[in-house]
Amino acid sequence: LERLKGKSQSAIERFNECLGTQADWVQLQHLCCYELGWTYFALANWTTARGYWERLLAESQWSKAFYTYMIALCDLMSGNVAAAAKGMQSTQELSKRKIGGKVLPIEQYLHRKVKEYELTTEAGLGSVFAGLLA
Repeated sequence: LERLKGKSQSAIERFNECLGTQADWVQLQHLCCYELGWTYFALANWTTARGYWERLLAESQWSKAFYTYMIALCDLMSGNVAAAAKGMQSTQELSKRKIGGKVLPIEQYLHRKVKEYELTTEAGLGSVFAGLLA
């Protein structure tokens, strides 16, 4: 609730507190990492946000494509366009994974948008995010 109230620092403290006390509940730790990733992303702290998305990519089974996409966005916003293009390409490959015979809706969306805007190339990223990269 703290993050939704705009109290980012308080939210960060609460999520970190939760991370430290709930070592046995891996899913709860992943939820805290997810929220911390979004909180730092909203604060434009790309390096720290990237670290949380990387942890989720390594530990969580939910959506490798989504975590890779978020890492690529952090790279892009940090000015590393080449790494962002590689991340977007990986997002395309990972978004074809099926769970229970179906692709997750978020992965379908990511696949469609990365393909639609040609985000797998530096030129494609540059054309879409020109204002951000200037």
